[in-house]
Amino acid sequence: ADNDAMQWEKIKQQTKGWESALVNLELSCKSAKHFFDLFLSNDAINSLKVFQGNCIGDKNITVEVWKSDIEHEDATNTETSISRLVQFEHKSGVSMAKVTRQQTYQYYGDHACLKNVTKIKGKGVPDAFFVEDMWFIELTGDDGIAISVSFRLNFTKSTMLKSIIESRTTAETKQWYQKYSSFVRQKMHQNVPIEEEISPPPDATARMNVDWFALVLDWFRSLASSCQQIVPPTLGQKLQQQTLTPRVLLSSIHHYVSDLKEMFRNAPISLLFLIFALFVYRLKTRVTALETLVEDLEQRLIELEKLGFDVHPPTTELTS
Repeated sequence: ADNDAMQWEKIKQQTKGWESALVNLELSCKSAKHFFDLFLSNDAINSLKVFQGNCIGDKNITVEVWKSDIEHEDATNTETSISRLVQFEHKSGVSMAKVTRQQTYQYYGDHACLKNVTKIKGKGVPDAFFVEDMWFIELTGDDGIAISVSFRLNFTKSTMLKSIIESRTTAETKQWYQKYSSFVRQKMHQNVPIEEEISPPPDATARMNVDWFALVLDWFRSLASSCQQIVPPTLGQKLQQQTLTPRVLLSSIHHYVSDLKEMFRNAPISLLFLIFALFVYRLKTRVTALETLVEDLEQRLIELEKLGFDVHPPTTELTS
C-alpha cells in the first residue's frame, strides 16, 4: 500500500507544469474500477466509441480490446498496465483528419491513471507534434471518485505553425473534455447545468447538402404569399369597378394610399427575415471559403517545410 501511494504521487508529479483540462470532476462511482467498467472497459455501455460517435460526430471509429503490457498476463489483472489503440476520423475545419490514440491504463492501489498519446494526420495538419494527456482517477471515499486531467503538446520538429497548432489544439482539447465531463455526469444521472448539456451533433453530410437556394426561394414564396394578402388592388382596378367622377377619383386615391401605408407597416417583418436569411447565407459562404483558404495556406507551408525551405519569418537584431 505504501509503495502504491509513493508511485501514485510520483506519477502525478510527471504532469507538473502541464495544462489542466479537468479539475476534480466528482462522480458517484464506488471505485476507480466501477468507473472503468462503466466507461472504459471493452463492453462498457457508455464507451468512448459511443461518446465520439454520438456526441462529437466522429466517423469510422475503431477501438481495440485492452491487452496486458506484460506478455502472457491477463488483461483483467489490476496489478499490471493494459493498453489499446483507438482510431477515428475527426472533422477539422472543412476537412477530415485521421486520429490515432494510444491508451495505457494502470491501477495504483485504490486509484488509477489513464494515459493517452494522440497523433493527428490530415490536410493542414503537419506531422510535427502529438498530444499527451493523463487522467488521474482518485477514490475520495463515501462511494465517490474525482477525476483530474492534465495535457501537453509535444513538438517533434520545428514548424512555423507552432503557435497556431498550440492555440487550436489547446482549445479543442479543453472543449472535448468539457463535453466528456457533461456526458459522464449525464450517464451517472447527476445534475448538469442546461448550458453544459450536450446533444448529438447534426449530421455533417446533412449540413453540407443544405440547398440554400431552395431555402431562400421558400422565403421569397412565403413573402409573396403574405404580400398577396395585404397588397391592395391597383388604382386602375378600383376605378374600373366604379363610375368615374372627380369625387370617386379622390376617394379612391385616398383609400389606395391608406392601403399602401398598411402594407408597408406589415411587410417589414417578412422583409427583415428575408434580409437576415440572405445575410447568414452569404456570411456562411464567406467563412467556409476563408477556412478553405487558410487550410490551403497551411498545407503549402507544410509542403515547403518538408522540401527544406526556411519558411520562418526573418528576424532582425536591434543595434544600439
